[in-house]
Amino acid sequence: MQNAGIFLTDEATSLAGVSPVLGVMDGMLHLYHAFDALADELSKDLGIPLCAMCGHCCENNVPVAYGLEAVFALSCLLGQGKLSDVLYRAGAWLVDNHRQAPTRESLTLDKVTSGLEQKLQDEFLALAAAPCPFLQDKKCLIYSCRPLVCRALGVTRTPPPKCKRPIGKGETMTQRSIVPEYVSAMLRQAVDEVLKYVPKPTWAMAGFLPSLLVGIAHPSEYRNFVESGSISSAKILVTNPSMGILWQEQVETLMKKDINSHMVVARR
Repeated sequence: MQNAGIFLTDEATSLAGVSPVLGVMDGMLHLYHAFDALADELSKDLGIPLCAMCGHCCENNVPVAYGLEAVFALSCLLGQGKLSDVLYRAGAWLVDNHRQAPTRESLTLDKVTSGLEQKLQDEFLALAAAPCPFLQDKKCLIYSCRPLVCRALGVTRTPPPKCKRPIGKGETMTQRSIVPEYVSAMLRQAVDEVLKYVPKPTWAMAGFLPSLLVGIAHPSEYRNFVESGSISSAKILVTNPSMGILWQEQVETLMKKDINSHMVVARR
């Protein structure tokens, strides 16, 4: 993966640093609104809700988000009075012994060799298919500030093959509709434009949302975890471009590797 590294923080990355970046946070909010508006429009066009509210996607998806999205979520959750609960869940996920990611090493950037990087990326992808720590009773605890990778499902990328979403107008079990390709292209350009102006390089890189939340909210504690090898090394991997699945092109690349996949896409 191009430009991969580990996510280390310092005190300057805490919430106190949010004020100078209100512009890019506002840009991310507009992106969220754009995804949601497209979801509503597509839902009306298909005559069905795009989400069955079953929690199935969340049971197999630890969200990958940009650092900027984590900053946005912390601010949002603080205002909603949910921050303590969400950070507790994120911290518990961070220190949990997930079998998908057994590698635990004391890491600094100069210790991430190419061989180790590939191993961590493999563990990263396996861990991404684990249950989301923010799912409770099939409800999302961070729904209002969920990241782009969650909002993209069924909008700029097809839902998973086992998605329980109803079949809409013109769809079949193996053919699902998403927004037109030119719309996805505009959204992708808008994401790149917002990330261009972040004040810290790691805010334009992507990693597991639970890790980013803890790292930004509690930088000293997080750094100690990283340097002591107390957490799975894959959990602190950040990449640019993102390893999160936002766009249909990424889905189709994965489908080519899966001989059992028969899902096709219809652009509305």
